[in-house]
Amino acid sequence: MDKQQLFQQIGQEARRRVTDEFFGTLKQGANTQQSERISITFIADILRELELNFQRAGSQQSKDFRNIGDIGLDVEVKICKSTTVIFNDTCPNSNIYYIIFFLGNRTTRPQVLTLNGNEFIADSPWIQQYQAAIEDLKNRFCRGDNARNLPGSMKVYTRPNYSANISSFLQT
Repeated sequence: MDKQQLFQQIGQEARRRVTDEFFGTLKQGANTQQSERISITFIADILRELELNFQRAGSQQSKDFRNIGDIGLDVEVKICKSTTVIFNDTCPNSNIYYIIFFLGNRTTRPQVLTLNGNEFIADSPWIQQYQAAIEDLKNRFCRGDNARNLPGSMKVYTRPNYSANISSFLQT
């Protein structure tokens, strides 16, 4: 089984098991991190029941689940209370698969999305230019001898923040 097939199997199982009560629990979470912990436990239970090996990432690290099924499948779990998913400083790419719990709004019901990271960036070719510019800033002002040799007491670090509108992926 390849990564895409295994990911689809996990996604189907998540959609089969998710309930309105589960979405309600996520909505009641005091903050997004609490809701994400609940959703990560939900996915971990599915992986264990499917008897899949995996490694968990540390807190605030990219890819919540790594090397699922011992085939290099990496999955990130996200919660969306709006139509914007926040990736923080990790740009989506073809090596990361996403399970997104969209909590719904006035016009769209709650749902589980399963997407490869490439689906987010495919229509944004400028993202590579942005990443190159960020790396250039880091190299000029934030790293190594360049950073150490800057005059004055100030220090800086450039950090990107990636997000995507998921409206086109939602079923109404």
